[in-house]
Amino acid sequence: MPFAGAEAFRQAMQQAGNRCELDVHDGGQHGYLMSDRELYLKTLTKTDKFLESLELLPKPR
Repeated sequence: MPFAGAEAFRQAMQQAGNRCELDVHDGGQHGYLMSDRELYLKTLTKTDKFLESLELLPKPR
């Protein structure tokens, strides 16, 4: 079950003291981002904001 693996990973990262966020999309199936362009673009935006908050990407000017 892929979701159980993602949740276990999130928990392990948090227990290790890492910041880890899991954004759940109800009804999503493995690879669903590739068939929904709008959701895919929203996910890229969320990913950029997360990486910016960790100072792993420069903030846009």
